Amino acid sequence: IRERVIQAREKLKHKPVPAIASLNANSKNLLQEAVTALSISARALNRIVKVAHTISQLQSADNVSEDHIAEALSYRS
Repeated sequence: IRERVIQAREKLKHKPVPAIASLNANSKNLLQEAVTALSISARALNRIVKVAHTISQLQSADNVSEDHIAEALSYRS
């Protein structure tokens, strides 16, 4: 089992992290409002962007939209 865990972690290391710069202006504004209103940390912000990116990929969208950001924010615990 340990070998499989190590292999899985190696695969994850090479995945590119979606950058905030790839978001459109409306998505950035929504994130900025959420950071201010909800006191979101940089780590949480990065996770929200990752989740929004995954949601956009699952919906076969070209870009991360406000809807994707809003859905990712709704999953925040």
